[in-house]
Amino acid sequence: MHHVATRRGTRHEVRAHRTVAKPARTPAHRTARPVAGSVKAPVRVSRTQSQVTRRHRRPTSGGRGRASAPLPQDPGPAQTTGAVIDALSSGAVGDGIADDTLALQSALDALVPGSTLLLPAGHVFAHSDVLRIRVPGVVVTGGGTLLATQEARSEVWIDADRVLVQDVVVRTARTTRRWDAYEQMGLRLGAHDGITVRRVEIAGSAAAGIYAGGSRHFLLDQVDVHDTRSDGIHLTEASSDGIVRNSHVARTGDDGVAIVSYGGVSGVPVARISVIDTTVVGGAWGRAFSVVGGEDVSYTRITARNSSAAALYFSTEGNYNTTSTRRVTVDGATLINSNTLASCDQGSILLYNGGHGASVTDVTLRNITIQSTRGTASRDVGVIDENGTVARVSMSGFTLSGGPDTSYYGASPAGSVIRQRWTKDGVPLTG
Repeated sequence: MHHVATRRGTRHEVRAHRTVAKPARTPAHRTARPVAGSVKAPVRVSRTQSQVTRRHRRPTSGGRGRASAPLPQDPGPAQTTGAVIDALSSGAVGDGIADDTLALQSALDALVPGSTLLLPAGHVFAHSDVLRIRVPGVVVTGGGTLLATQEARSEVWIDADRVLVQDVVVRTARTTRRWDAYEQMGLRLGAHDGITVRRVEIAGSAAAGIYAGGSRHFLLDQVDVHDTRSDGIHLTEASSDGIVRNSHVARTGDDGVAIVSYGGVSGVPVARISVIDTTVVGGAWGRAFSVVGGEDVSYTRITARNSSAAALYFSTEGNYNTTSTRRVTVDGATLINSNTLASCDQGSILLYNGGHGASVTDVTLRNITIQSTRGTASRDVGVIDENGTVARVSMSGFTLSGGPDTSYYGASPAGSVIRQRWTKDGVPLTG
């Protein structure tokens, strides 16, 4: 099994913990030097980030300054031109009690490009080990449920190009703690092209609900992720050109939708990700939407309610060797009742740079509605630059109501942040 550690960070501004990627020789738990932005980390398993970097060429950034790369395109569904294999006719029982692992894996391996595995609605297919989809260009659909009965081996792994998983439920029967390795993700997208996940429910994952590691040109459409032990949706390992849209994430153990990149200034970042019409609600810990190392990320018409820490968190973290965060745009966000956890004092929005030699640059936030952030938070919106560079941040069209007395706190170089058209409780804010 591939093991991953858990990290924690503390400071008067914030407090949080994350699943962390690190080599297997690192102890499973550690206490880190306090950091202001606190902690965002994904899972790194058997290989180190340097190995991941060698496998992926650095994506084209789309230019310098405010220029950005083209938005990723919908990869479209897999082409179903072959036979339909019914899991029930392949030896699976589908009663939620019998162990269907061998029958399901045999049926998946019997697929050929263009064929479909049907999991009929009303049936629950229990499996006690990881299920792996390793034939390219296939479809898994039908309305049925894949029920993991062993939390340590609960993953469904898409390990091929152009796979479509649609109209199924991926559920973990019971979890006793937060796990942190590949084998415990709900649904994992491997380092492949053109994977589509549509109208899929992820329920009760032992680690992240959906984990994309090195995935390219992928689409998560109308997914419903809830009650996970770790992040709801976690994008890492140089994943690129992905779309998350029309989706809902709730009651996660950590961040709702998280983008994380390791390797410092020489690492390959997650790049060209669009998050559209997506909502994150609640969570035991963590932020609603976060980028901790990433480039060319756009959010459009997003909603966050009852986030434990900040609703939006864009950062770089030196302690955990994350890459720079560059060219992030939010166009339309509604943030309600943010930062419910007083011990993690981040407010509704936090931009934080704690990475030596790294930067948080070219961040544009516009048309933002912020309502009823925890009143005892030290500020609603913060920009904090500790060890690197924060530059070219634009915040315009902010409508705030309720919340803490301090609407904005900046600890960054003069001129690095431009704020325009802010109101608080209907009154224009200046300064």
